[in-house]
Amino acid sequence: MVRERKERKKVVAGVCYRRRNGDVEFLLVRTKGGAKWTFPKGHVAESEEREPWKAAAREAREEAGVLGVVETTPFARYAYPDTRSKRESGDSVVAAYLLDVTSRERPRADEEFRDPSWFAPGEAIEKLAEGGREQRYVDEHARVVSAALERIESRSG
Repeated sequence: MVRERKERKKVVAGVCYRRRNGDVEFLLVRTKGGAKWTFPKGHVAESEEREPWKAAAREAREEAGVLGVVETTPFARYAYPDTRSKRESGDSVVAAYLLDVTSRERPRADEEFRDPSWFAPGEAIEKLAEGGREQRYVDEHARVVSAALERIESRSG
């Protein structure tokens, strides 16, 4: 007997950044409930399976209204609560892709509640910790911001 195993969809995030007066800023969006901040993220569509970075760019465009140059390799992976699953271990592993923002437009109409906002790295870490987020996820987000800064700085050599 062959058992069907339903695979979980891959989750990706666009870690959007820009340089302003020489300093790095990160773009965060509100979660659906509005109480927390996060990176633009979502599931990889079947048509994006071979190029998941395109899903990260799509999510950034839909949720934050930004376009830019996205790296094709994730610089980090982090745990995030899986809100769509009823399993006990409710974590998704999110692949994080850096996206250097080159232009901004309006987010998709049904995503305007997300209030895309720019934050300095320390502020981004603070915002990502708000809303009663569990400490392990606070730590994961802080690690992602630090890894992103390290990667950005190594690129600008």
